[in-house]
Amino acid sequence: MQEGLNLLWSFEEVAAVEPARAVRLESAPSSEQIAALTVQRLEAALAGGVLRLGWSESRERPPDSRLVVQFHIGETLYDWFFNARTGYRTQFRQGPGRGHAYNHDLTRAIRAVLAANLPATITARHVVGDFADVGTSAVSREHALQSLDPDLSKFWCCGRLLLGDGLVREMIPSGSGPKLRIGEVDRYRDLGFGRMARTQWGVPRP
Repeated sequence: MQEGLNLLWSFEEVAAVEPARAVRLESAPSSEQIAALTVQRLEAALAGGVLRLGWSESRERPPDSRLVVQFHIGETLYDWFFNARTGYRTQFRQGPGRGHAYNHDLTRAIRAVLAANLPATITARHVVGDFADVGTSAVSREHALQSLDPDLSKFWCCGRLLLGDGLVREMIPSGSGPKLRIGEVDRYRDLGFGRMARTQWGVPRP
């Protein structure tokens, strides 16, 4: 099983350019540990008052909206989460059912932490259109958490970081650099830190 997974998700191109990083990816913890570490980073963001929340309005059906949660996870966990063979993307590569189950369980864990720590009414940045921040919105905790449906929400790197003052910082990963080899012919973009303005925020969002 592990040998097949090693062939399925290879770091050989990463190793040729960044050998130390390839070793780190090879030694990534289990998928369960990665999920637990992600939840811990959310708890740390809440405790430190640095959690960033957005209330993103639907383009197609305003004022329907969904919660955007941004929190710092750090370089190593970021790399494990998106690029390790025990990480988030690998779960989907091993099978849609496995990926959706992992996403479902992690979203539920994130939602449980938010439910236990957010006030009854939260103040979030009001996001419209192409992720433009137009001010603040007061949203009930219950309504906000309802939008974090475990079957519809997803986790991704932060492409646009809410700064809290109406400004949004572009944080787009580069597609350049070594690729993750998937099977014999496929390549996945390496969502790595070195060749881009590295995003260090995890973003679960529907």
